[in-house]
Amino acid sequence: MALKRAPVSLSNISSPKSIDVPGDKLLSPSEAAGILFQASPRNSLVDLTIGQEYEFVEPPPPDFYCPVTFELLVDPQQTACCGNHISSQVADRLKAERKPCPVCKEEIFNTVTDKHYRRRVLDLRVCCPHEGCNWVGEVRYHKSHVEECPKRSWSCQYCDYSCTHDEGESVHWPECKMFPEPCPNQCEVHTVARKNIELHRTVCSLEPVACGLSEYGCQAIFPRKDLAKHMKENEGQHLISLAIHNYKQLKSNKESMVELRRNVQQLQQSVQSVHQEISALKLKTGHIEHHVAGGSCLSCTVHSFPNFSQLKLSEKVCESQPFRVQNYLFNFRIRCYNPPFDMVVAFLGLFPSSDDDDLVWPAKISCQLEQVNQVGDTRHRKYVTSFIWNKEERGTWKNIDTYEMKYTELQNKKSAVNYLVNDTLVYRLHLDITP
Repeated sequence: MALKRAPVSLSNISSPKSIDVPGDKLLSPSEAAGILFQASPRNSLVDLTIGQEYEFVEPPPPDFYCPVTFELLVDPQQTACCGNHISSQVADRLKAERKPCPVCKEEIFNTVTDKHYRRRVLDLRVCCPHEGCNWVGEVRYHKSHVEECPKRSWSCQYCDYSCTHDEGESVHWPECKMFPEPCPNQCEVHTVARKNIELHRTVCSLEPVACGLSEYGCQAIFPRKDLAKHMKENEGQHLISLAIHNYKQLKSNKESMVELRRNVQQLQQSVQSVHQEISALKLKTGHIEHHVAGGSCLSCTVHSFPNFSQLKLSEKVCESQPFRVQNYLFNFRIRCYNPPFDMVVAFLGLFPSSDDDDLVWPAKISCQLEQVNQVGDTRHRKYVTSFIWNKEERGTWKNIDTYEMKYTELQNKKSAVNYLVNDTLVYRLHLDITP
Protein backbone atom coordinates (compact mmCIF):
# COMPACT_ATOMS: atom_id res chain seq x y z
CA MET A 1 0.00 0.00 0.00
CA ALA A 2 1.43 3.39 -1.03
CA LEU A 3 2.36 5.81 1.74
CA LYS A 4 0.19 8.92 1.95
CA ARG A 5 1.66 12.32 2.56
CA ALA A 6 0.63 13.98 5.81
CA PRO A 7 -1.36 17.24 5.47
CA VAL A 8 0.63 20.42 5.82
CA SER A 9 -0.17 22.59 8.83
CA LEU A 10 0.45 26.33 8.82
CA SER A 11 1.97 25.98 12.27
CA ASN A 12 4.67 23.75 10.78
CA ILE A 13 5.84 26.37 8.28
CA SER A 14 8.66 28.47 9.64
CA SER A 15 9.05 32.06 8.62
CA PRO A 16 11.84 32.78 6.11
CA LYS A 17 15.13 34.10 7.33
CA SER A 18 15.63 37.85 7.16
CA ILE A 19 17.76 39.01 4.23
CA ASP A 20 20.12 41.94 4.61
CA VAL A 21 19.98 44.10 1.48
CA PRO A 22 21.85 47.40 1.15
CA GLY A 23 19.51 50.34 1.49
CA ASP A 24 20.61 51.90 -1.78
CA LYS A 25 19.64 48.81 -3.76
CA LEU A 26 15.98 48.01 -4.18
CA LEU A 27 15.05 44.49 -5.40
CA SER A 28 12.21 43.50 -7.59
CA PRO A 29 9.72 40.92 -6.20
CA SER A 30 11.19 38.18 -8.42
CA GLU A 31 14.77 38.96 -7.29
CA ALA A 32 13.73 38.97 -3.64
CA ALA A 33 11.96 35.61 -4.09
CA GLY A 34 15.13 34.18 -5.69
CA ILE A 35 17.26 35.29 -2.72
CA LEU A 36 14.78 33.79 -0.28
CA PHE A 37 14.76 30.61 -2.31
CA GLN A 38 18.56 30.33 -2.27
CA ALA A 39 18.70 31.08 1.47
CA SER A 40 16.13 28.44 2.38
CA PRO A 41 17.73 25.48 4.22
CA ARG A 42 15.32 23.19 2.37
CA ASN A 43 16.93 24.20 -0.92
CA SER A 44 20.56 24.30 0.23
CA LEU A 45 20.64 20.48 0.28
CA VAL A 46 19.37 20.07 -3.28
CA ASP A 47 21.67 18.85 -6.01
CA LEU A 48 19.57 17.11 -8.64
CA THR A 49 21.09 15.77 -11.84
CA ILE A 50 19.63 14.55 -15.09
CA GLY A 51 19.48 10.78 -15.22
CA GLN A 52 18.92 10.29 -11.51
CA GLU A 53 16.39 7.54 -10.79
CA TYR A 54 14.05 7.51 -7.82
CA GLU A 55 11.73 5.07 -6.12
CA PHE A 56 8.65 7.18 -5.48
CA VAL A 57 6.17 6.61 -2.66
CA GLU A 58 3.39 7.71 -5.05
CA PRO A 59 3.76 8.13 -8.83
CA PRO A 60 4.39 11.84 -9.69
CA PRO A 61 1.99 13.66 -12.03
CA PRO A 62 2.90 13.29 -15.73
CA ASP A 63 3.76 16.99 -16.00
CA PHE A 64 6.59 16.49 -13.50
CA TYR A 65 8.59 14.80 -16.23
CA CYS A 66 10.62 16.65 -18.83
CA PRO A 67 9.02 16.21 -22.30
CA VAL A 68 12.51 15.96 -23.83
CA THR A 69 14.41 13.59 -21.48
CA PHE A 70 11.26 11.88 -20.09
CA GLU A 71 12.93 12.08 -16.67
CA LEU A 72 12.06 13.98 -13.50
CA LEU A 73 12.34 17.74 -14.00
CA VAL A 74 15.63 19.23 -12.82
CA ASP A 75 15.45 22.98 -12.06
CA PRO A 76 12.17 23.35 -14.05
CA GLN A 77 12.01 26.12 -16.67
CA GLN A 78 8.62 27.24 -17.96
CA THR A 79 8.39 28.07 -21.64
CA ALA A 80 6.98 31.52 -22.51
CA CYS A 81 5.25 30.19 -25.62
CA CYS A 82 3.16 27.25 -24.38
CA GLY A 83 3.67 27.27 -20.60
CA ASN A 84 5.13 23.75 -20.40
CA HIS A 85 8.04 22.82 -18.21
CA ILE A 86 11.41 21.39 -19.19
CA SER A 87 14.69 20.81 -17.31
CA SER A 88 17.01 23.81 -17.20
CA GLN A 89 19.95 21.98 -18.78
CA VAL A 90 17.75 20.96 -21.73
CA ALA A 91 16.46 24.53 -22.07
CA ASP A 92 19.98 25.98 -22.05
CA ARG A 93 21.13 23.54 -24.71
CA LEU A 94 18.13 24.22 -26.99
CA LYS A 95 18.64 27.97 -26.66
CA ALA A 96 22.35 27.67 -27.44
CA GLU A 97 21.55 25.65 -30.56
CA ARG A 98 18.78 28.13 -31.55
CA LYS A 99 16.18 25.41 -31.76
CA PRO A 100 12.39 25.92 -31.41
CA CYS A 101 10.25 24.95 -28.47
CA PRO A 102 10.32 21.14 -28.17
CA VAL A 103 6.59 21.08 -27.32
CA CYS A 104 4.79 23.65 -29.52
CA LYS A 105 7.66 24.23 -32.02
CA GLU A 106 7.47 28.01 -31.55
CA GLU A 107 10.50 29.58 -33.17
CA ILE A 108 10.90 32.21 -30.48
CA PHE A 109 11.94 30.02 -27.54
CA ASN A 110 12.27 31.67 -24.12
CA THR A 111 11.99 30.23 -20.62
CA VAL A 112 11.80 31.45 -17.06
CA THR A 113 12.68 29.62 -13.84
CA ASP A 114 9.56 28.32 -12.10
CA LYS A 115 10.54 28.15 -8.41
CA HIS A 116 7.09 27.04 -7.33
CA TYR A 117 7.24 24.10 -9.69
CA ARG A 118 10.73 23.37 -8.45
CA ARG A 119 9.50 23.19 -4.86
CA ARG A 120 6.70 20.88 -5.91
CA VAL A 121 9.22 18.53 -7.55
CA LEU A 122 11.49 18.66 -4.53
CA ASP A 123 8.52 17.91 -2.25
CA LEU A 124 7.96 14.50 -3.88
CA ARG A 125 8.47 11.66 -1.44
CA VAL A 126 10.88 8.90 -2.35
CA CYS A 127 12.33 5.77 -0.73
CA CYS A 128 15.95 4.88 -0.16
CA PRO A 129 17.27 2.59 -2.96
CA HIS A 130 19.42 0.54 -0.57
CA GLU A 131 18.02 -2.80 0.52
CA GLY A 132 17.15 -2.92 4.20
CA CYS A 133 16.79 0.86 4.64
CA ASN A 134 13.30 2.14 5.56
CA TRP A 135 14.05 5.81 4.97
CA VAL A 136 11.31 7.83 3.22
CA GLY A 137 11.85 11.49 2.51
CA GLU A 138 11.65 14.29 0.01
CA VAL A 139 13.57 14.37 -3.25
CA ARG A 140 15.63 17.34 -1.99
CA TYR A 141 17.15 15.12 0.71
CA HIS A 142 17.52 12.00 -1.44
CA LYS A 143 21.15 12.50 -2.51
CA SER A 144 22.43 13.48 0.93
CA HIS A 145 20.70 10.48 2.50
CA VAL A 146 21.98 8.02 -0.13
CA GLU A 147 25.55 9.25 0.45
CA GLU A 148 25.21 8.77 4.21
CA CYS A 149 22.78 5.82 4.30
CA PRO A 150 23.91 3.16 6.80
CA LYS A 151 22.74 0.49 4.33
CA ARG A 152 24.87 1.75 1.43
CA SER A 153 27.41 -0.66 0.01
CA TRP A 154 30.76 -0.85 1.76
CA SER A 155 34.00 -2.65 0.93
CA CYS A 156 36.77 -3.27 3.40
CA GLN A 157 39.92 -1.49 2.25
CA TYR A 158 42.07 -4.20 3.82
CA CYS A 159 40.52 -7.48 2.64
CA ASP A 160 37.91 -6.44 0.00
CA TYR A 161 35.05 -7.89 2.09
CA SER A 162 31.72 -6.34 1.04
CA CYS A 163 28.69 -5.59 3.22
CA THR A 164 26.55 -2.61 4.27
CA HIS A 165 28.20 0.47 5.79
CA ASP A 166 26.66 0.03 9.23
CA GLU A 167 27.98 -3.55 9.41
CA GLY A 168 31.43 -2.74 8.04
CA GLU A 169 33.05 -0.66 10.75
CA SER A 170 31.05 -2.04 13.68
CA VAL A 171 30.90 -5.76 12.81
CA HIS A 172 33.52 -6.59 10.19
CA TRP A 173 36.47 -4.46 11.26
CA PRO A 174 36.59 -5.87 14.83
CA GLU A 175 37.10 -9.35 13.33
CA CYS A 176 38.89 -8.56 10.03
CA LYS A 177 42.09 -10.63 9.82
CA MET A 178 43.82 -8.01 7.68
CA PHE A 179 42.88 -4.99 9.83
CA PRO A 180 46.04 -3.08 10.77
CA GLU A 181 46.80 -3.04 14.47
CA PRO A 182 49.67 -1.31 16.27
CA CYS A 183 52.62 -3.43 17.32
CA PRO A 184 52.08 -4.48 20.97
CA ASN A 185 55.60 -3.30 21.70
CA GLN A 186 55.32 -0.10 19.64
CA CYS A 187 58.38 -0.95 17.54
CA GLU A 188 59.41 0.75 14.29
CA VAL A 189 56.85 -1.38 12.42
CA HIS A 190 53.89 0.80 13.36
CA THR A 191 51.01 -1.44 12.19
CA VAL A 192 50.69 -5.14 11.45
CA ALA A 193 47.80 -7.12 9.97
CA ARG A 194 45.80 -8.64 12.81
CA LYS A 195 46.43 -12.21 11.65
CA ASN A 196 50.21 -11.61 11.64
CA ILE A 197 50.54 -10.19 15.14
CA GLU A 198 51.92 -13.38 16.68
CA LEU A 199 54.24 -13.93 13.74
CA HIS A 200 55.48 -10.36 14.07
CA ARG A 201 56.27 -10.90 17.75
CA THR A 202 58.82 -13.55 16.74
CA VAL A 203 60.88 -10.90 14.92
CA CYS A 204 59.84 -7.70 16.71
CA SER A 205 62.90 -5.74 17.76
CA LEU A 206 61.23 -4.65 21.02
CA GLU A 207 59.76 -8.02 22.02
CA PRO A 208 61.08 -9.02 25.49
CA VAL A 209 63.25 -12.14 25.23
CA ALA A 210 65.25 -14.16 27.74
CA CYS A 211 68.95 -14.82 27.53
CA GLY A 212 69.83 -18.00 25.67
CA LEU A 213 71.84 -19.12 28.70
CA SER A 214 68.93 -18.89 31.14
CA GLU A 215 69.25 -22.58 32.02
CA TYR A 216 72.81 -21.88 33.15
CA GLY A 217 71.81 -19.11 35.54
CA CYS A 218 71.41 -15.90 33.50
CA GLN A 219 67.90 -14.58 34.17
CA ALA A 220 68.16 -11.35 32.17
CA ILE A 221 65.21 -10.24 30.01
CA PHE A 222 65.68 -7.51 27.42
CA PRO A 223 64.34 -6.33 24.01
CA ARG A 224 65.35 -8.56 21.12
CA LYS A 225 67.39 -5.79 19.52
CA ASP A 226 69.70 -5.76 22.58
CA LEU A 227 70.56 -9.48 22.39
CA ALA A 228 73.99 -8.99 20.78
CA LYS A 229 74.77 -6.18 23.22
CA HIS A 230 73.80 -8.33 26.21
CA MET A 231 75.89 -11.29 25.06
CA LYS A 232 78.95 -9.08 24.52
CA GLU A 233 78.68 -7.18 27.80
CA ASN A 234 78.12 -10.35 29.86
CA GLU A 235 80.52 -12.70 28.06
CA GLY A 236 82.74 -13.19 31.11
CA GLN A 237 79.83 -13.85 33.47
CA HIS A 238 78.34 -16.33 30.99
CA LEU A 239 81.63 -18.28 30.81
CA ILE A 240 81.78 -18.44 34.59
CA SER A 241 78.16 -19.68 34.72
CA LEU A 242 78.93 -22.39 32.14
CA ALA A 243 82.01 -23.51 34.03
CA ILE A 244 80.11 -23.75 37.31
CA HIS A 245 77.31 -25.68 35.64
CA ASN A 246 79.69 -28.17 34.03
CA TYR A 247 81.61 -28.65 37.27
CA LYS A 248 78.42 -29.45 39.17
CA GLN A 249 77.35 -31.81 36.40
CA LEU A 250 80.64 -33.68 36.42
CA LYS A 251 80.72 -33.85 40.20
CA SER A 252 77.23 -35.33 40.39
CA ASN A 253 78.09 -37.96 37.75
CA LYS A 254 81.55 -38.92 38.98
CA GLU A 255 80.40 -41.75 41.22
CA SER A 256 78.34 -43.42 38.49
CA MET A 257 80.83 -43.12 35.60
CA VAL A 258 82.51 -46.53 36.19
CA GLU A 259 79.18 -48.30 36.43
CA LEU A 260 77.94 -46.47 33.37
CA ARG A 261 80.93 -47.62 31.30
CA ARG A 262 80.35 -51.21 32.41
CA ASN A 263 76.68 -50.98 31.44
CA VAL A 264 77.56 -49.53 28.03
CA GLN A 265 79.94 -52.41 27.31
CA GLN A 266 77.33 -54.95 28.30
CA LEU A 267 74.75 -53.17 26.17
CA GLN A 268 77.06 -53.20 23.16
CA GLN A 269 77.61 -56.94 23.56
CA SER A 270 73.87 -57.49 23.87
CA VAL A 271 73.19 -55.42 20.76
CA GLN A 272 75.74 -57.41 18.79
CA SER A 273 74.19 -60.68 19.93
CA VAL A 274 70.69 -59.48 19.08
CA HIS A 275 71.90 -58.32 15.68
CA GLN A 276 73.22 -61.82 14.93
CA GLU A 277 69.94 -63.37 16.06
CA ILE A 278 67.97 -60.91 13.91
CA SER A 279 70.06 -61.80 10.86
CA ALA A 280 69.37 -65.50 11.41
CA LEU A 281 65.64 -64.79 11.92
CA LYS A 282 65.51 -62.70 8.74
CA LEU A 283 66.89 -65.63 6.74
CA LYS A 284 64.24 -67.93 8.19
CA THR A 285 61.48 -65.31 7.80
CA GLY A 286 62.45 -64.67 4.22
CA HIS A 287 62.17 -68.37 3.46
CA ILE A 288 58.70 -68.52 5.08
CA GLU A 289 57.49 -65.39 3.27
CA HIS A 290 58.73 -66.91 0.03
CA HIS A 291 56.48 -69.93 0.56
CA VAL A 292 53.50 -67.77 1.60
CA ALA A 293 53.87 -65.77 -1.64
CA GLY A 294 53.51 -69.01 -3.67
CA GLY A 295 57.17 -69.91 -4.10
CA SER A 296 58.76 -73.30 -3.72
CA CYS A 297 61.85 -74.68 -2.08
CA LEU A 298 63.68 -74.16 -5.38
CA SER A 299 63.25 -70.38 -5.16
CA CYS A 300 60.31 -70.47 -7.53
CA THR A 301 57.77 -67.66 -7.75
CA VAL A 302 54.63 -67.34 -9.88
CA HIS A 303 53.50 -63.99 -11.31
CA SER A 304 50.23 -63.19 -13.09
CA PHE A 305 49.53 -60.17 -15.31
CA PRO A 306 45.83 -59.60 -16.15
CA ASN A 307 44.38 -57.20 -18.77
CA PHE A 308 46.92 -58.14 -21.38
CA SER A 309 44.92 -56.47 -24.17
CA GLN A 310 45.19 -53.08 -22.39
CA LEU A 311 48.91 -53.56 -21.75
CA LYS A 312 49.40 -54.31 -25.42
CA LEU A 313 47.65 -51.11 -26.54
CA SER A 314 49.22 -48.78 -23.95
CA GLU A 315 52.75 -50.25 -23.96
CA LYS A 316 52.83 -49.69 -20.20
CA VAL A 317 55.18 -51.46 -17.81
CA CYS A 318 53.48 -53.86 -15.40
CA GLU A 319 55.27 -55.01 -12.24
CA SER A 320 54.74 -57.86 -9.80
CA GLN A 321 54.84 -57.53 -6.04
CA PRO A 322 58.39 -57.48 -4.55
CA PHE A 323 59.60 -60.90 -3.42
CA ARG A 324 62.65 -62.30 -1.67
CA VAL A 325 64.97 -65.11 -2.68
CA GLN A 326 67.69 -65.99 -0.17
CA ASN A 327 66.99 -62.59 1.45
CA TYR A 328 67.75 -60.70 -1.78
CA LEU A 329 64.86 -58.41 -2.70
CA PHE A 330 63.66 -58.82 -6.30
CA ASN A 331 60.88 -57.63 -8.56
CA PHE A 332 59.69 -58.87 -11.93
CA ARG A 333 58.13 -56.82 -14.72
CA ILE A 334 56.98 -57.16 -18.32
CA ARG A 335 56.42 -54.64 -21.08
CA CYS A 336 54.35 -55.20 -24.21
CA TYR A 337 55.45 -53.48 -27.42
CA ASN A 338 53.16 -52.62 -30.33
CA PRO A 339 54.05 -53.41 -33.96
CA PRO A 340 56.48 -53.47 -35.62
CA PHE A 341 58.12 -55.15 -32.59
CA ASP A 342 55.02 -57.13 -31.62
CA MET A 343 56.51 -58.83 -28.59
CA VAL A 344 56.62 -59.10 -24.79
CA VAL A 345 59.91 -58.39 -23.02
CA ALA A 346 60.63 -59.39 -19.40
CA PHE A 347 62.90 -57.69 -16.85
CA LEU A 348 64.35 -58.64 -13.47
CA GLY A 349 65.14 -56.01 -10.83
CA LEU A 350 67.24 -56.25 -7.65
CA PHE A 351 66.53 -53.59 -5.03
CA PRO A 352 68.04 -52.38 -1.74
CA SER A 353 66.76 -53.87 1.49
CA SER A 354 67.59 -53.88 5.19
CA ASP A 355 69.38 -57.24 4.80
CA ASP A 356 71.91 -56.14 2.20
CA ASP A 357 74.75 -55.67 4.69
CA ASP A 358 74.44 -59.34 5.65
CA LEU A 359 74.45 -60.61 2.08
CA VAL A 360 77.31 -61.61 -0.20
CA TRP A 361 78.26 -59.29 -3.07
CA PRO A 362 78.54 -59.48 -5.99
CA ALA A 363 75.66 -61.93 -6.38
CA LYS A 364 75.70 -64.43 -9.25
CA ILE A 365 72.09 -65.11 -10.26
CA SER A 366 70.94 -67.90 -12.52
CA CYS A 367 67.53 -67.08 -13.97
CA GLN A 368 65.03 -69.42 -15.62
CA LEU A 369 61.79 -67.84 -16.86
CA GLU A 370 58.84 -69.99 -17.88
CA GLN A 371 55.87 -68.85 -19.96
CA VAL A 372 53.24 -71.02 -18.25
CA ASN A 373 50.92 -73.14 -20.37
CA GLN A 374 47.64 -72.53 -18.56
CA VAL A 375 45.81 -75.61 -19.83
CA GLY A 376 48.35 -78.18 -18.74
CA ASP A 377 51.54 -78.68 -16.77
CA THR A 378 53.64 -79.36 -19.84
CA ARG A 379 55.11 -77.51 -22.76
CA HIS A 380 55.98 -74.41 -20.77
CA ARG A 381 58.28 -72.17 -22.76
CA LYS A 382 61.58 -71.70 -20.96
CA TYR A 383 64.16 -68.89 -21.22
CA VAL A 384 67.45 -69.13 -19.35
CA THR A 385 69.98 -66.41 -18.60
CA SER A 386 72.29 -65.30 -15.79
CA PHE A 387 73.39 -62.05 -14.15
CA ILE A 388 76.18 -60.82 -11.93
CA TRP A 389 74.79 -58.11 -9.66
CA ASN A 390 77.07 -55.76 -7.79
CA LYS A 391 75.92 -54.03 -4.63
CA GLU A 392 76.18 -50.65 -6.38
CA GLU A 393 73.72 -51.84 -9.06
CA ARG A 394 70.83 -52.30 -6.64
CA GLY A 395 67.70 -50.51 -7.81
CA THR A 396 68.29 -51.28 -11.51
CA TRP A 397 66.44 -53.49 -13.97
CA LYS A 398 68.08 -56.03 -16.27
CA ASN A 399 66.49 -57.38 -19.38
CA ILE A 400 65.96 -61.14 -19.63
CA ASP A 401 66.97 -60.59 -23.21
CA THR A 402 66.50 -64.20 -24.27
CA TYR A 403 62.74 -63.81 -23.80
CA GLU A 404 60.89 -62.26 -26.74
CA MET A 405 57.45 -63.82 -27.01
CA LYS A 406 55.54 -62.86 -30.16
CA TYR A 407 51.88 -62.00 -29.68
CA THR A 408 50.94 -64.56 -32.30
CA GLU A 409 52.66 -67.29 -30.27
CA LEU A 410 50.76 -66.63 -27.03
CA GLN A 411 47.64 -68.46 -28.16
CA ASN A 412 47.94 -71.79 -29.94
CA LYS A 413 45.24 -73.37 -32.01
CA LYS A 414 45.85 -76.63 -30.21
CA SER A 415 43.71 -76.89 -27.09
CA ALA A 416 46.57 -78.53 -25.17
CA VAL A 417 48.73 -75.37 -25.28
CA ASN A 418 47.54 -71.85 -24.44
CA TYR A 419 49.66 -69.17 -22.79
CA LEU A 420 46.94 -66.48 -22.73
CA VAL A 421 43.73 -67.40 -20.88
CA ASN A 422 41.11 -64.87 -19.70
CA ASP A 423 43.35 -62.08 -21.02
CA THR A 424 46.00 -63.05 -18.42
CA LEU A 425 49.66 -64.07 -18.74
CA VAL A 426 51.29 -66.28 -16.09
CA TYR A 427 55.05 -66.62 -15.52
CA ARG A 428 57.10 -68.85 -13.28
CA LEU A 429 60.51 -67.54 -12.26
CA HIS A 430 63.33 -69.75 -10.92
CA LEU A 431 66.28 -67.94 -9.33
CA ASP A 432 69.44 -69.54 -8.01
CA ILE A 433 71.94 -67.24 -6.25
CA THR A 434 75.56 -68.14 -5.64
CA PRO A 435 78.39 -66.02 -4.24
